[in-house]
Amino acid sequence: MGTDLTRIGEKARKEPELVFTSLYHHVTDVDNLRAGYDALPEDRAVGVDGVTKGEYGANLEENLQRLSGRLKRGGAIAPSRSAEPTSRSLAVRRVGRSASAVLKTR
Repeated sequence: MGTDLTRIGEKARKEPELVFTSLYHHVTDVDNLRAGYDALPEDRAVGVDGVTKGEYGANLEENLQRLSGRLKRGGAIAPSRSAEPTSRSLAVRRVGRSASAVLKTR
């Protein structure tokens, strides 16, 4: 990907005790998203949204800007996943503790 991410990887390998507080701005950066698009081979399968690399690239700059915006506001979930309603249920364990579970409902 971009040189920023390369430098971060090198720093993490050299200083394993180093704690990074925030890297998400690198994920939402349009230049890094473009580098990821460019690195993706043409013959890969379509994404969960059914769009091929070629179709996405036909309007690349606008698509990358929209993707960056959705990532920044937390709305970049694939449509097929976000449309499924879920409900929480409580499951009781043998030792008397409880655990929450997510159940998909239709």
